[in-house]
Amino acid sequence: MWLLLFQDRGTAFLASLAVGCIIGLIYDVFRLVRVVYSGGRIKLFFEDVLFCVMSALVFTVFMFNVNMGVIRMFTAVGVLMGFFAYRFSVGMFTVPAARWLKGLLTPPVKRAIKRCSHVVSVFMARRITFAEVKSVKRFPSKVFR
Repeated sequence: MWLLLFQDRGTAFLASLAVGCIIGLIYDVFRLVRVVYSGGRIKLFFEDVLFCVMSALVFTVFMFNVNMGVIRMFTAVGVLMGFFAYRFSVGMFTVPAARWLKGLLTPPVKRAIKRCSHVVSVFMARRITFAEVKSVKRFPSKVFR
């Protein structure tokens, strides 16, 4: 833990920019989860609440490490600037890349699942018919002659 002194304000501001980028990275993780696993409004609400709690926790820990919990305006502005800098630079490419990758991988995965389910169903059908044939009592051959 270090105390923010007058000469360390520049370092604290740069650190707050980095913390903002970390919060932006957390936001991107939630956005990628939304792309892969789409859900309803209730799931969206809980994801947003979880993101807010996580970002508040990161911000609080950062403030306690920088200035013993005293929130300075330039560090709060630095965190916001870092978040928006990440969001409108790297964050602009993550969701389109995830959608492209999902579109690329979805058809082969669906085909593989369909093939595996077909193999399993054929195997189970053969096992069931084999068990049924085995359990049926055969009549002696003299009866049908």
